[in-house]
Amino acid sequence: MEGTSILPYQDINAEHDHTYYGNGCTGEAGESASSKSCTTRIVPTKDSENQSIGTYYGFQAVTSGAGATAADDNINISDTFCPLGWQLPYDGTGGDYYDKSKSWRYLVETTYDIETGVINDAAVAKVASYPLSYIQSGMLNLGIARIYLLDDTGFYWSKTNNTSVAGYRLNLTLHVVRLSVSNIKAGLATVRCV
Repeated sequence: MEGTSILPYQDINAEHDHTYYGNGCTGEAGESASSKSCTTRIVPTKDSENQSIGTYYGFQAVTSGAGATAADDNINISDTFCPLGWQLPYDGTGGDYYDKSKSWRYLVETTYDIETGVINDAAVAKVASYPLSYIQSGMLNLGIARIYLLDDTGFYWSKTNNTSVAGYRLNLTLHVVRLSVSNIKAGLATVRCV
């Protein structure tokens, strides 16, 4: 397999500020996933618009260094790297903002009337088409130093903490839009500021 090895960057420390700008990889998650960068950064939306996967970020990176040590569930990290007037969406399973304006729940379920948490190809198509145009960007798991699921699942960080080692994300699979998915902070995913 060609590509640059990411094995030297293996790291499970959530306090480290990791980003990855490179080619994503298709294929399953886990140890069998690619330990080297693959061949593309481009993924089509459901309405055939090509988009770049962008940059993958760890939770510490998207929260501007404030998220790694947070431990309480459903708290929102005040700092993110989004531009002035923008922020990472809220998420979680409770708390003050999980269902308010600028939350994944409000944006997806209320604003665009998209069903989440169940197999629903029409819901996935709505999220993965204009005007949202989210893509199955894949991710980089630095805990095992593997890149995977490009063109299969999109992982999008929120600003909401879950535990001392996990934050909440939106996952866009081929058949389901999932909100409030807990995942390790050392995992690198994409972002959308709202």
